[in-house]
Amino acid sequence: MIQRIGFLFLFVFGSISFSAALSTDAAAVKGIVVDKETGTPLAYATLSVLDSMEYAVAVTTSSEEGTFLLENIPYGTYTLLATFIGYKNHTTALLLDQAQCHVGVLEMEEDVQTLTTAVITAKVPLIEHKIDKIVMNVAEAVSTEGSNALEVLRKAPGVTIDMDGNVKLNGQPVSVWIDGRPSYLSGLELEALLRATDGTTIDKIELMAHPSARYDAAGSGGIINIKMKKNLLKGLSGSANAFYGGMKHNVFEQEGGGGTMLNLRTDKSNTLFTYSGRVENTGLDMNSVTVMGEEIQTEHRAHTDLMAHVVSHTAKLAQDISLTKKHTVGFIVTTVFQDQDLDSFGNENFTDVYLGGQMLSKTKSTIKNGSAFKNVISNINYTGMFQEDKAQELTFNADYAYYDILSQNHQENILVSGFGLDQIFRQKSHQYINLFSGRVDYQQTFWKTGMLETGIKWATTQTDNNLLREDFADAQWVPNRDLSNVFNYTEHIGAAYASVGKMLGVKWMFKVGVRSEYTGARGEWISANEVSSKDYFNVFPTVFLGYNPSSLWRLTLSYSSRIGRPSFTQLNPFRSYIDAHSSIEGNPNLDPQLADQIALGVNFKTHYNLILLYSHTRKTIIQNPHYDLEGNKLLIYENFGTQSMAGGVLAISELPLTKWLYLTLNGTCLYLSNVAKKEVGQTDAYSNNGLFTNVYGQITFVLPKDWKIELMTMYQGKIPFGYFIVDPMFFANGGIKKNFLNNKATISLNVNDIFRTFESKLALQSDDAIRYTLNEGMHMQKVRLSFSIRFGQGKAARSRRVGDLEEASRINPSEALSTGTREGVL
Repeated sequence: MIQRIGFLFLFVFGSISFSAALSTDAAAVKGIVVDKETGTPLAYATLSVLDSMEYAVAVTTSSEEGTFLLENIPYGTYTLLATFIGYKNHTTALLLDQAQCHVGVLEMEEDVQTLTTAVITAKVPLIEHKIDKIVMNVAEAVSTEGSNALEVLRKAPGVTIDMDGNVKLNGQPVSVWIDGRPSYLSGLELEALLRATDGTTIDKIELMAHPSARYDAAGSGGIINIKMKKNLLKGLSGSANAFYGGMKHNVFEQEGGGGTMLNLRTDKSNTLFTYSGRVENTGLDMNSVTVMGEEIQTEHRAHTDLMAHVVSHTAKLAQDISLTKKHTVGFIVTTVFQDQDLDSFGNENFTDVYLGGQMLSKTKSTIKNGSAFKNVISNINYTGMFQEDKAQELTFNADYAYYDILSQNHQENILVSGFGLDQIFRQKSHQYINLFSGRVDYQQTFWKTGMLETGIKWATTQTDNNLLREDFADAQWVPNRDLSNVFNYTEHIGAAYASVGKMLGVKWMFKVGVRSEYTGARGEWISANEVSSKDYFNVFPTVFLGYNPSSLWRLTLSYSSRIGRPSFTQLNPFRSYIDAHSSIEGNPNLDPQLADQIALGVNFKTHYNLILLYSHTRKTIIQNPHYDLEGNKLLIYENFGTQSMAGGVLAISELPLTKWLYLTLNGTCLYLSNVAKKEVGQTDAYSNNGLFTNVYGQITFVLPKDWKIELMTMYQGKIPFGYFIVDPMFFANGGIKKNFLNNKATISLNVNDIFRTFESKLALQSDDAIRYTLNEGMHMQKVRLSFSIRFGQGKAARSRRVGDLEEASRINPSEALSTGTREGVL
């Protein structure tokens, strides 16, 4: 029903837009950019039309011949800014009161003292609201220095990351990509990747609740795309960084690391190499209480102190070769290696069992967990530009990814007092994943402001999973056949899409698309002698409509349909342990969850943005708790029922309070409704409803002599999800940085979790008189000192879009840094 209503609403809105009278009070600005001394045209220089607040109204780049054209600019007074790395900025006053404005020849003067950098005076806001995404520009943020990608992503508005590494946007699970390509990860494997990625290499984070048809439909809550920095300098250039930090908790927990980037660019090729390494110790305190029964209650109280020691290495090699001015080939190889030990420490790891208020037993637990994550992803690609005046472009990408994930667990539960038995066991699981993917994309403009995009894709994934469980009995290790497993899974996904976008005069625009996907999957649970097969075909429409009544206002309307396929971890029937008495198990019979989303947005003066949204998800995948007579908890992934979400987001982006003080504020208020599927014999289905709020705030002090101070805070209200309720949480960060050596070097000092309030709390109240609460306190508070420096000589080559391939991340359990998209490598 929501699809029919959504389509009808969009059809009516679109019909109005097509029939509306189009205004003509807009101008076009054209000219040519040349080197002042030689008269040589400058290709790929940036031309920006800035309003009185120095925000860009229109942006373009010059052609190979140095010419440029900026269209659909409302009449008014502006500044034309021309920038090119290695040249001084060139500004021209504009008074637009007629349809055509020819500014003639813009002569740019070489900046001898700053050949390696271009200082662009136009402000780049921390958060930008575009028609189909929210962009968080983190490259210049103080808090990015010395951080990893996990810490950077945690600061994005509306983004939450739980202790299991699951990333959500506005309470909905999302796919995480890197440089427009899927990370192929979720859960703890995604957390390992993000933790190993240097935050200083990130340029921006794109939050897309309604991705276009070009993107895979995976991710019921949308897509988060992490875009990495590009190096545009000709010749040899690069950067290096290092950091160290720590804080006293139970013990002194410290971290340190660094990285480097080297780039060699010529007229015909570009070679890029990056490396980053990191070592860190982080503690985690866990407290859980399980209460069973009503009149005579059995209560389990558990406390566990864990310490994680993580060593990670990430390396990337990329090569692009320009066969001609219009044809480019390249390859990318990325590797991630991470080793982690997660062990209990101290003498307070106990589980106490009470019956009617009297202690029955006390058990001491010792936990030793180890994991090794290895990943290699390779990509070959081709991009052909056929008619530049029509932006006619054909791209081809082929990927191969290999993942090797080893996990070992040793646990001892020794009875200290009371009644019970000792339990000692160990298990070793090994997971191998091979992924093959091929994709072809084509685009071209039509009727001056229209854009057509179409493409096809095929991906095959093969996973082999082996788990051996052994129990210690009679002074020897005995294999546990019931809890040992062998599970193999193969999946094929074929997709095709087409989308059309068009400006209708200066006030209206639209973009509509459709994506169809076929999925064929086969799971072989060899140890249980079970086979499951699923084949399904889905069609996913997307629509974006925009209306600009004036230069101050912008209205948008969007609709999308998406799918959330179960991740490999959720499908894998293996059992993994959270603490001495809690474990998680996958389910090979899971169905994908399906979601419909619609949103209406209003933007005013680029600083203020309001979004009203509604979404409905069917067959929501959640963890369903099960208990045994001893109170042990087993969380099994199941299809829960439906989840509905309605509310709004109010944002203030980089609002200048004074010339040196800026405010960014993002507030979300949603009503969430979770309704379980009705079981046999039930009169009423289980429901879990409530209000969810999220507030993100940041103030930035821009001080003289290249000093900058940032203070940031995040509050997340109560979240009802499935059978659980996640309690509110709050944290605050702060930092200061200083640029020197002509802005080539940066030193910064950051404090994470200033008030030591970062804690995750969740509770469960089931219908059978069982109550469960879990408090997880991660030791996030750290003081970090970092230093970075850029080096190299030469003029910059302006970024040229090459490929811009974007795929969805759906594969869950063990995939790492994605290779792929080449944007601006030549």
